[in-house]
Amino acid sequence: MNWALYAVLHSLCRAFFVETNRVYKIDSWHLTFMQALFGFMVLTPLVPFMNWPMDVRFYFAAIIVALITAVGYMIQLGLAAQKTGRVTGMYMPLEAVTATVIWILVMPATLELHTHNLLLSAGVVVAFVMATWGMVKIRHSDVSWGTFLIVAPVGVTYAVSGIATKIVMPETMIIPTVLSYVYVSFAVMTFALGLVLLAKKKASKEMLEIRTLRGGLLTGAFSVIGALSFVASVAMAPNPGYTSMMAMMLPVWLLLFHKAMRVEDSAHKSSAVILTLGVILLIAVTAVFGE
Repeated sequence: MNWALYAVLHSLCRAFFVETNRVYKIDSWHLTFMQALFGFMVLTPLVPFMNWPMDVRFYFAAIIVALITAVGYMIQLGLAAQKTGRVTGMYMPLEAVTATVIWILVMPATLELHTHNLLLSAGVVVAFVMATWGMVKIRHSDVSWGTFLIVAPVGVTYAVSGIATKIVMPETMIIPTVLSYVYVSFAVMTFALGLVLLAKKKASKEMLEIRTLRGGLLTGAFSVIGALSFVASVAMAPNPGYTSMMAMMLPVWLLLFHKAMRVEDSAHKSSAVILTLGVILLIAVTAVFGE
């Protein structure tokens, strides 16, 4: 069940990743570049400990995921600055169900398992419904059709990223390979965003201000740990959608954080409990039925 532990860490990092810009309200272009640059710099000293597969698909997937992630980060960080960190998680149910269903359909062994084990399938469905219900109901003011349309493409592309990542990850030397995969992604993200900033003439002295650097440092830290834990969880999980489903804990972590910091938050505690129980049910059914 190591995948579940990594998934919990990933959900925590996703929550604080967006929460940072709710506080700092930095330009999303600048912040996305700064967190990518920070991630690249932090991971560079770890290159000797990385595993470099010979499969060219591994590097192609890392590049595509980097580009998808860069766009997703900009959308999320921009929304976090305008609204709340919780709003940016509206895409997560779509991400989870898309990744889960696609993986079941394209993997014969997984499809056969769910076909012959209806209790497992029912448990996953109930867990998803509970988590989605809790996420939607946790605070009504966060839910709007307009915002969902903005983040919906993020959910679909993140689902594709999770599937592509699981396909190219080996079954051995997982952690050293996770490091190289994430390192390539951050290198590509830094290079691509740097070119775009220069082309759009968005590079400015504002990027060197203390507030921007501090926000970039915090966001970068959560981004690096979140990316590493996401890839590790996806590589070990029976279905990449399960990692995405557990990421739906984002509003629960924010509720607990706001309570600890005495930040006003009108989120419904009962909905947070339902969401949490849905995630616990997912872990339980996969553990019991050995998926």
